Amino acid sequence: MADRHNDPGPANKQPESYARLVAGATEWFFTAVLLGVFVGVLLQIIEFFVIEPAAQTPFRSALVALFWLYPLFLLSCAHLFVTWLRAHRHFRETFALSSLIAIILLICIFVVTLYSHVYPWDMPQALARFTNADAPPPALNGVALALFVTLSTLFVLVLHGRHRSWPGRRSTLQVDRDRGGDAPSLVGEAWFEFKRRLRREAALQDYSDPREQFALNLPAEPMTSLAWVDQARELVRLTSASYSFRPRVSGVSLEELDERASTEAELSGPVSPEADSDWHDLPAVWIGRNKQAKGAIALIPGSDPVDQAHLAEQIAYAQRIAQQRNQRLEEVIVAVRDGQRPRLAARQDVRLRVETEQTLLEQTVNLDDYRSMIAQRLRRPLPNSNLTLNDVYVSLRGKVPAQRSPVEIEEYIFQWLRESGRRHLALLGSYGQGKSSFALMMTQRILEQYAPGLPPRIPILIELRGRNLRNLKPYALLGQWAGRYGMNGQALVRLHEAGRLLLIFDGFDEMAYLADPDMRMSYFRALWEFARYPQAKILISGRPNLFENQGEFEQALNLRTAFGAGSYCEPIYLELLSRPEMQTALRSHPSHVREHICRLAGENTAFSDLVARPSLLQLVAAIWDEPEMKAISTSPTSASVMRAFVHSTHRRQTEKEEHSGEFMKLSEAERVYFMGGVALAMASKGETTIDAHGLGTLTDQLRLAMPDVLTAHGIPLSQLAPLRVRIQNPTTKEDHPQLVERVKTEVRASSLLANEPDAPGIFKFGHKSFLEYIYAEEISHAIRDARSPRSRALLRVTETDIDSILHQPEALAFLAELLMMDVGGTRIAANQLATATDSEQLEVGRQLLQMIVRPPRWRFARKIILFVMIISSSSSSLVLFLCILSKTASQRVTAEPTSGT
Repeated sequence: MADRHNDPGPANKQPESYARLVAGATEWFFTAVLLGVFVGVLLQIIEFFVIEPAAQTPFRSALVALFWLYPLFLLSCAHLFVTWLRAHRHFRETFALSSLIAIILLICIFVVTLYSHVYPWDMPQALARFTNADAPPPALNGVALALFVTLSTLFVLVLHGRHRSWPGRRSTLQVDRDRGGDAPSLVGEAWFEFKRRLRREAALQDYSDPREQFALNLPAEPMTSLAWVDQARELVRLTSASYSFRPRVSGVSLEELDERASTEAELSGPVSPEADSDWHDLPAVWIGRNKQAKGAIALIPGSDPVDQAHLAEQIAYAQRIAQQRNQRLEEVIVAVRDGQRPRLAARQDVRLRVETEQTLLEQTVNLDDYRSMIAQRLRRPLPNSNLTLNDVYVSLRGKVPAQRSPVEIEEYIFQWLRESGRRHLALLGSYGQGKSSFALMMTQRILEQYAPGLPPRIPILIELRGRNLRNLKPYALLGQWAGRYGMNGQALVRLHEAGRLLLIFDGFDEMAYLADPDMRMSYFRALWEFARYPQAKILISGRPNLFENQGEFEQALNLRTAFGAGSYCEPIYLELLSRPEMQTALRSHPSHVREHICRLAGENTAFSDLVARPSLLQLVAAIWDEPEMKAISTSPTSASVMRAFVHSTHRRQTEKEEHSGEFMKLSEAERVYFMGGVALAMASKGETTIDAHGLGTLTDQLRLAMPDVLTAHGIPLSQLAPLRVRIQNPTTKEDHPQLVERVKTEVRASSLLANEPDAPGIFKFGHKSFLEYIYAEEISHAIRDARSPRSRALLRVTETDIDSILHQPEALAFLAELLMMDVGGTRIAANQLATATDSEQLEVGRQLLQMIVRPPRWRFARKIILFVMIISSSSSSLVLFLCILSKTASQRVTAEPTSGT
């Protein structure tokens, strides 16, 4: 069972020679244990079958077992102590196997001790008894037995606790198991390690924390651009799919190598097998083919001014090569990298075309579909309103570390786009501050300013919501985005390489699987791959509270100074709206709404902090005249406003269905139930989107688990029959398929859900804050009434743990407000939160949740004491039972000689 492969990985900083010594000592320990067990069993067999029948002393066999079990147990304890003391040099799996060996030996000792009544502190006297064959076994000592049971139990509990909170080396397998959400199993890991060593499998691999390695792995060196010879060929090929040039091997880029099999597989014309490129080095000309016209085409990379005589020689050379291929030279393209497009005299024998890098780049993409999609999104009405983003948008201000006063972000970004250098920007703000709206408006303004042509930098708005970017190359991400708008992904890569793109990554806090720090860092590593191009410009936006600490925040966003090497990122922290900016944002709302909101913002600090966020300001204005908002207008909080908006949305949709006369409609409580289930299913798993199939399946599961009576805060009981009854066929008593589909359609068409703009069939909440609030509200319901059939059904179907909200900062803040509102009312909650910072609100929510859900430590200690008492009583009962059996057996042995006599 020796493990000769168990060497530490590169992440471990211990010397290699010492690592081999540690691995060798571990091998010797397991070898010694196996050898000791073998020798002990052999001695026991000899004692039981050879010596004991002659001596007739079963007690002697028990002492022999203790004599070899105790040394092995002490050896295991010594190895455990060393492993414990030097935890940073050992894996948890090794500690688990050593612990299980010690526990098994302790169980064997315990069983033998119950028979022999010889405890560890009695071993010296036991040696004297062993030499005296006539010495009787000691009598039962209840106090000694209870002490031995207690010490043994504490020993096992200490090992179990140390295993659960292992501080040492972590293997990749341990990290994968821990991320599964299950508590670490000492027996399971010990069995796995035993099988691995027995089969002599590969050594465990060290897990490298990406938060420690991220800065080292971040791309710092610029991506080498293609030479103009190869770039001109690539740009011409991208302008028309009919042009074909086989590339130079030395000039192939990374993307071309990956796609050569698909993009260069078709070769036409009688070309000799020896030719592997269409580049002719001496005359410096590409001679390819037009796959549609079946003729030759020449591409001459050059510079301004063009040497007319040399150009004539290059054209003549191309005509000779075309004749050798039995083709006609159809066209000659002169590609100039810098300067103006030169004017060349037309030729009669061949069509001559002159292009520059800029003209070729502008021919590679068509922005019509992209412009149309952006304009269409801006024409969409806001939630619960007929207004659009154009009607309410207001310029944002932000703080930049290098400047004392806030800056106009839009103006600052336009100035940044005109600069050279490798500085990128991160737009940071909390929920509702308008990050996504700004990204959309910025994109639209740049596109429209230069319509119908191409802007100097084309804004590429890539929304990161729900994306998994791990192991995704830059050109693959651009290719996925380009395909939705009928563009060529390779063309975008060339534009980015030439410094013609502004990449806008919106919502880094909404990517998939963000709870996993390894996955989180791999996402940012993939995003910063785009920064390897020297002329790249990247704007990334999101919430900074995604990160666990300041170090991870700075590493993930690459926040460094301009004096370091390579690219770096500068943060812009969004400012809250001022009073004049609020009035501007409310310019399209009724005058009384604008006046009342601005007046209350001046009187109430908590309300002012709430409506100073552009997104929440529009939510408040949209429902200002609704009854839900009037009930809290004097002392609103973020949670109360979100509750009013969500309930107003459900009420409006329910009333709309009632007026439409639809036969199958959902009640308001049923709509709240389904949306609560969708939010729990998404947020508890760290996701922000759900596909159509998953939404339909989840709706079916929620419908089947729905209790007959639904209650929700502030929602009247429905007079309708239970949903399961309404969708049944009265004759067959089975669910009517059309009505089941109708329920799915009602959930899918909810006013709170929206389709992803560039991914049909993918659904999200209209704003991430809706998801976070509904998630917190359902957790609040479950805390207040854990026995509620509604809450139990939702938690069971979505497989949600209440304490999962601890990993969602904004949802946790909503939960803190909801719990305080439920205890003291909206006014008390508003007064308490008015003076609390965001971090204080998070701490309040965390402490409240831990007090409600997680048992304090004294409860755990009480469980340990109870466990020890149960073990002690069980052991005492077992000993009493064995004593009765022993006494009965001795009486029978005494009676047999008497009857014989």
